Amino acid sequence: MSRTSFRRAAGLVIMASSVAYVGWRILSDDEARHALGSVAPTAIVGLIVLQAVYLLPQAYRYLLVLRQAADRPIPLLGWFRLFVLGRFLNSLIPQAGTVYRGIRLREDYDVPVARYLGGFVAFTWLSTLLNLAAASVVVAVLEPDLMIGNVSGLVITLSLLVALAFGPPAFVWLVRRFRLEGDGFWGWASRRFEELLASTAAAVRSRATLIRFVAVGLVALGIAVLIFGLAFDALDLEVSASTVVMFFVLLQLSTYVNITPGNLGLLEIGFGALGSQLGVGLTGGLLVAALIRFSGYVALVLVGLSIGGITAFQQVRGTPELDQTNR
Repeated sequence: MSRTSFRRAAGLVIMASSVAYVGWRILSDDEARHALGSVAPTAIVGLIVLQAVYLLPQAYRYLLVLRQAADRPIPLLGWFRLFVLGRFLNSLIPQAGTVYRGIRLREDYDVPVARYLGGFVAFTWLSTLLNLAAASVVVAVLEPDLMIGNVSGLVITLSLLVALAFGPPAFVWLVRRFRLEGDGFWGWASRRFEELLASTAAAVRSRATLIRFVAVGLVALGIAVLIFGLAFDALDLEVSASTVVMFFVLLQLSTYVNITPGNLGLLEIGFGALGSQLGVGLTGGLLVAALIRFSGYVALVLVGLSIGGITAFQQVRGTPELDQTNR
């Protein structure tokens, strides 16, 4: 068995085990079943609508970074379609959406694949930095004594922010300082971080673009807080704004490492663990994760299908780029 096949098989086993555990925890708990069954249809519709609206600022933020990284006048409506279809396809086939965007950007707007990928990395990094900074401010102002286990929530968000902001440039400096460049792991990792820093520098070279990115990012964060707040309210769970923000931070950080497709099962367990430390309870965290995932997926499918998701799927399936990516 090849290494790729082994990783896929291991991922499927982990996903099946995680989903089975989550299902067992919810179905074996009378209160959890009652809470889930008591969710009002209007709350579910509201979550789906908010999830669909959330796609708008997300797409626009990505476009701001991509235009700078690619140095191309990519139109807003054309990019929104690519952004949503990319996420829609990724939910069906691993990397299908990434490949589809790369092909369409290259053929429709003359955007090199390398610049598209560089823009994606810069967007992810900048978005996470902004969300961690905003979360730190919210916790510091509203609930500075928030604890996750025996550790201050504010210390956690600030530590993550500092590590993520200064980690890549510090790593590159250390590799150069100790002359570890080469074809080994240290050289490879250093080159990836250098690409990240170069793409980010290109993306934020315009002060106006950076200001718009931050402003739209705060709007997106506000919508995300509304989504989480509605999910907690639908389950009749009373939480503070700081707790809501901490759950959102966990959701954002989960995008960095995908062990299973969309971290299905693992993200739910992570929410359960966080819930057990923040007074929501293990099953409360699991239920919130289930509502967030379900509403997000339904919104993505509805919007994706309405703008040509089936056609996009037929176009990308079986392409050499996708076959090569999933080998």
